[in-house]
Amino acid sequence: MAATNSSKFYKEKGLVRTSITLRPETIQTLENMAKQHKLTQGEIVDAFARLLESGNLSDQLFGVHIEAIREEKIAEKERRKELKKKALELIKSGQVQ
Repeated sequence: MAATNSSKFYKEKGLVRTSITLRPETIQTLENMAKQHKLTQGEIVDAFARLLESGNLSDQLFGVHIEAIREEKIAEKERRKELKKKALELIKSGQVQ
């Protein structure tokens, strides 16, 4: 499909093509759900968005998962900081060039 044709297709369907970065596990979950429900991955994402918009997903439950992701990000940042610190110490000590 040519670029102009795909642009026209998305416009006609009211879609916006975008890219987001996801963990491999998330991609696999989307693929599995899409197959199970005979939908596209985009339609599965739309369903999740509608669930969030509807308010039927408990704020408390959602908050637990948001907090878990934040904690993972903080832990990863600390891990990288520690690795960088160790690398600098090795360089300063002359063990690594």
